[in-house]
Amino acid sequence: NWAGDITWTPSEILAPHDEEELVKMVKEAHTVGKKMKVVGLGHSWNKIHHPDIGGATMTLSHLKNIIIDRKTNSVRVQAGVTFKLLNVVLAKEGLALNWMSGGIQTLTVGGAVSVGYHGSQINVGTFASLTQNIKLLMANGTFMDMTGKTDESDELRAIRTGLG
Repeated sequence: NWAGDITWTPSEILAPHDEEELVKMVKEAHTVGKKMKVVGLGHSWNKIHHPDIGGATMTLSHLKNIIIDRKTNSVRVQAGVTFKLLNVVLAKEGLALNWMSGGIQTLTVGGAVSVGYHGSQINVGTFASLTQNIKLLMANGTFMDMTGKTDESDELRAIRTGLG
């Protein structure tokens, strides 16, 4: 973490390169009862983001796909995309987020959603509050698609600012 006061020793560090590998890793851990924690780039300093003793740490830093949909003026990104990368890709397309991510450009989108990253505008909610259509991988290896869920849905609220 940025403060340097939180350390842990996971039994292994998992870093899937695509969704297929991610599903395989999650299913295997679930089958054997292994505890697993997904982490962003480690900016958060709370111990909540490290697994129990013997658990695995998973990074989604290789999952960086960005798909721009001009018809809906939306962007679909994977959890490992950093704000720096997202802003560069959007700028090349003449686009920008309507939410300022502040000075911490190395945060991942997935991490920002998970911890309730607040950005730098007082009149806009957390980044998570602006996020829609979340695709969630369940422990059993199946995906739950949050498309069409309202902001008040328990499922969507549980993912946004879930803190692990």
